[in-house]
Amino acid sequence: MPGPDGDELVTCDEGDQHWGRLDIEEVLEPSYLRNLSKKDRECRRALFVAAVRLRKSNYLDEANEPRAIHLKRAKVKCENVQKLVRVNLGNSFLREDPMVRSGNYISALHEWAQKQWPIADAKGLVLYTDTQGRDGWTS
Repeated sequence: MPGPDGDELVTCDEGDQHWGRLDIEEVLEPSYLRNLSKKDRECRRALFVAAVRLRKSNYLDEANEPRAIHLKRAKVKCENVQKLVRVNLGNSFLREDPMVRSGNYISALHEWAQKQWPIADAKGLVLYTDTQGRDGWTS
């Protein structure tokens, strides 16, 4: 997590030490937990430990909002961090599909990616491979 002194790490050991034998199911409402996967529950558990650490370090105020000076320091320390771009394609589609001309879905994908991440040289923006399997070609 970003902090006033740079990136800080919350470890599993730190989470286990904080929570001890207490399970997250004993703290949160069952109706809230019903919609959370195991991964989401682990993330909530780690985020709680991070929030407690930030509060103990006096980085957060009484309303759990970052104090201005610490927020400014964290932005300065962490502004050069490169964020990885990640796209998940699922079964949902854009409201306005890119125009597919003559069955060329590759150019439609490139057009969509260029709108999402406009850069001067978009040649390497989308990379794909073709493989031939038992059932035919897969891209």
